[in-house]
Amino acid sequence: ISDGSKFLTLQQQTLHISMKPSPRALQILVTATSLATTRQVSALTSPFQSKISHYHARTAMVATRSLFAQFAHPVDDQDDVTTTGSKPRSSPRWNRVTPTSSPSKKRKSRESSEGSKSTPKSSPKKKKAKPSPSTISFSAVTAAKFTDSREDIPPVHTLLLGTHPSIASLEESQYYGHPMNAFWWIAGDCLGFRRAQGLKTNGEPYGFSSHLRYNQSQIIPYEQQVQKICFNGFALWDIVKECERPGSLDQDITKDIPNDIRGFCQLHPSIKRIVFSNGGTGCSFFKKHFKGWLDSGELVPSRHKASQDALKKWTKTKPKKKGQPQIECIVALAVSPAAAKYSYEEKREFWEEYVYKPGLKDFEDAKAGNDS
Repeated sequence: ISDGSKFLTLQQQTLHISMKPSPRALQILVTATSLATTRQVSALTSPFQSKISHYHARTAMVATRSLFAQFAHPVDDQDDVTTTGSKPRSSPRWNRVTPTSSPSKKRKSRESSEGSKSTPKSSPKKKKAKPSPSTISFSAVTAAKFTDSREDIPPVHTLLLGTHPSIASLEESQYYGHPMNAFWWIAGDCLGFRRAQGLKTNGEPYGFSSHLRYNQSQIIPYEQQVQKICFNGFALWDIVKECERPGSLDQDITKDIPNDIRGFCQLHPSIKRIVFSNGGTGCSFFKKHFKGWLDSGELVPSRHKASQDALKKWTKTKPKKKGQPQIECIVALAVSPAAAKYSYEEKREFWEEYVYKPGLKDFEDAKAGNDS
């Protein structure tokens, strides 16, 4: 049916009418198929000119004529002017509409489409996704990096473990380098400095900046921030040494190779606690690579519920060597900006209670012991 206004479909001796009035020429396609069980009638393009002997077709034609008289619209006079300039006819006439595609063409089209279905086409080869580039974490950082004097190096009491540097951290060559990462903001509030101004790219302050304890006069460069934390007995490192990861989310890490964390703790027997800075996701990588160490009884979960839940398999594990000190494992509230479940104040409160207060106490005790 071309841009028409009415069409009639005759099928199984039933007349179905669908109308859409048009102010211009009537365009009709009458299709009569399966009028009888044993006979079929070809399509009608004009009920006034088709010659159909079957009585069902005659019945259909009578019905069609009555419908024409009831619903049809005459052609506008301006459309009836011939190319020779003759006057328009006084009586209305109907434009004959030629079907856009004949039944035979439709059949051929259908057959060709079915043929194309039967012959499977070779699907275009999918481009293989490019593998994510392998990235390597930073080396472990202690106070020994900043001084040659052994007397000035405090013993390491707390090892702070990230999972693996994010894209922002790798670009900045900084631990916890994303500006929204809470790690350095919390460290500053607990150790007496401020990380940065705390402004977004549009100049507006971050939402948590109003809760910071120190103003902009206490801002110090990144290198000094690292020194500040390390000279208080904390050490920085990551669980995963090398991996492939599209983006910065821990759950997207593949082909991960761990750092020798157990060896690091053996070099620093003064370590009393290991903190997983990114919470449960970081802890899962630790369990994956250091299950044997956990089974040895040298590690024990912190009393905090999240730590107990994440490491519940090892809550009652005892050291194989009698009297061997155990290292406390703390599954912290994640400092990553992706961990938006907790507010900045909640994260700071946790870190202060379970990480910085006990760590600073160990630092003061060690310092007092050295002085005596």
